[in-house]
Amino acid sequence: MDKRDREETGFLSTTDHDEMICDHEDQNMHVQVNGKNGSVPHDNSLEIINESQSKKLLYKVNDVPPWYLCLILGFQQAFTSISGIIALPVIIHKSMCMGGDTVGLSELIQTALFTVGMSTITQSAIGIRFLSAIDDMQSDHQDKNIHVQVSGKDGSVQQDNSLEVIEESQSRKLLYRITDVPPWYLCIILGFQQSFTSIGGIIALPVIIHKSLCMGGDTVGLSELIQTALFTVGMATIVQSVIGIRLPIIQGATAAFLIPVIALMSQPEWRCPFNEETSGNDTINLPEVGSQQHRLLWTRRLSVVSGSLMVASVFQMFLGVTGLVGFLLRFIGPITISVVTSSISLSLFPIITSYAQKQWYIAFATIALVVTFSQYLKRWKICELFPILLSVGLSWLLCFVLTVTGVFTDDPNGWGYGARTDIKTDVLTKTSWFRFPHPGQFGWPSVSIAGTCGMLAGVIASVMESIGDYYACALQSDAGKPPSHAINRGIAVEGLGCLLCGLWGAGIGTTSYSENIGAISITRVASRAVSLVAGCIFMIMGCIGKVAALFVTIPEPVLGGLFHVTLGMVLSVGLSNLQFVDMSSPRNIFVVGTSISIGQTLPNWLNANISSINTGITLLDQIINVLLGTHMFVAGIVACFLDNTVPGTREERGFTRWKKSTDILMENTDSNVYDFPFFQRFLNRLSWTSYIPVCPAFQSKKKRENAIQQTHF
Repeated sequence: MDKRDREETGFLSTTDHDEMICDHEDQNMHVQVNGKNGSVPHDNSLEIINESQSKKLLYKVNDVPPWYLCLILGFQQAFTSISGIIALPVIIHKSMCMGGDTVGLSELIQTALFTVGMSTITQSAIGIRFLSAIDDMQSDHQDKNIHVQVSGKDGSVQQDNSLEVIEESQSRKLLYRITDVPPWYLCIILGFQQSFTSIGGIIALPVIIHKSLCMGGDTVGLSELIQTALFTVGMATIVQSVIGIRLPIIQGATAAFLIPVIALMSQPEWRCPFNEETSGNDTINLPEVGSQQHRLLWTRRLSVVSGSLMVASVFQMFLGVTGLVGFLLRFIGPITISVVTSSISLSLFPIITSYAQKQWYIAFATIALVVTFSQYLKRWKICELFPILLSVGLSWLLCFVLTVTGVFTDDPNGWGYGARTDIKTDVLTKTSWFRFPHPGQFGWPSVSIAGTCGMLAGVIASVMESIGDYYACALQSDAGKPPSHAINRGIAVEGLGCLLCGLWGAGIGTTSYSENIGAISITRVASRAVSLVAGCIFMIMGCIGKVAALFVTIPEPVLGGLFHVTLGMVLSVGLSNLQFVDMSSPRNIFVVGTSISIGQTLPNWLNANISSINTGITLLDQIINVLLGTHMFVAGIVACFLDNTVPGTREERGFTRWKKSTDILMENTDSNVYDFPFFQRFLNRLSWTSYIPVCPAFQSKKKRENAIQQTHF
């Protein structure tokens, strides 16, 4: 398969990574957009021109087609929107106490159709008459001081992105580049900054899943889980910095594995008896919270989660080591990535609502503080760097004041009791100062096939997220375009990090954190040494029991407000991938909307009716329930299927613009950035390493063939 064939079949194939060329060059057409100051801003003029040329309207706004054609086209327009019109009366009729009154519902639909028709006629006759405004919009576009120049292959105008890259590079002026080592004291300060930037997201996931694991009110167990999460994140960060992609990128807990855990724990075999509604004397058989029997209850569940995560992580390592990541991305585009990432946060909103509803005022106060520090006061460095810590700290302090003054009720069943700061303080005395997390501390992992299948969906979502982070981090660090071997190695090492999380019993998986990439642009420090120090800080905090215990005492409404912001950011990151997609295309609107809606409704129904799947084979029932109960899996499968089967051009689907977004990264000028440390010289002597996808000497088959041909000449 030659280069052109590979471009038509996929994007970002890691084996062909260095051979990609822009689609617009093949079309012998170039667009240059010049503003007033001679700069080259991004402009969609070519797309507007192409779209205008492709329309070639048969009838313009003021034209009147033959009467029979008017009728046919009128019916087409009416039936295009009729399903949405009749849907709303059907949805609201039960809320209006219409119940089974089908005649009344019929009259309601009639009225809706009639009023919609009147509104349409009025709008067309004396309203905005939107279609007639197209000519005005085009003239407005010409009035802007923007010049579009199109030239063919023999033209004098040549496209060059170097100006943007140079201007961006000059504006950054990194204080410390990726291979530089700042003074030791500065490394520690910046390491603390990097660790505290991501610590909110790391401790959030153990807090969210601990109830699903049947940990309940075992605050000591929750503190140990947070300790383990911090420790394993530190290990993963160090390994990624040393032998992974070797960019200054921090590893953190990912919500991609959270949904499969919740789906697995919702199965009848693993449902927590503490979470079940009981009546009478049914609660007598339940163990005391925090007792050894209770600990056995949740460690057994954690062992299954850990084992399933470990098996799935082996698959992630396999993707990286074999270079199959690029093959996967031939079928997974911006639409699928956007739908999957968005579905992760959408499915978690009911959970974070359960935290916030215990005291909505405190939750809203936390959200308001995060918005204030991160958006309105970001001109101050401390607010820009630590908005989460400042917001949580002030909300925590507010809860303490309202607790000691008696504003919050002391009735456990009263509203606002969950915001008190004195209901979990016993964990500070029960937890030891130092505790070293070790493999098998919660029992040795056991494997669930159904759980493994769910975790595999988390692996795919994590891989898609990380590749985007690699390019973003390389851009901020002036490290050049990550070569294929570095991307492969980064994915493989992330799989190793997840394997360590399962072995240690963290209950979570790891991935690259985009929040820390933003800190690089703020501090202008891209040193790899800082990320190593941050990893060490995570491991040290994971060994200090009182630190994790302190996080456990944070009032739940404060966490609820924090989760609204952090998971809202995950949703926004997912939706941001649609910037590469032509969202004016009805095809793409259909794919995105249908995928997200099915990804939310089907898992919600299945988790509420777990016994609906009954094939007669218990194991198969569990696998189907876990997979179809995982929101991001359902949404991702639907999106991937529709995106690859519904007719549409690669430009329309977003592949073309997605690929061009990576072309602003210049080729790596320092070959040592992505090389292995210490033993790279030894590897350079081995010719067979050019066939290993994770080795710096790795070359694609096409490159090797070209090299052989050149030697013959």
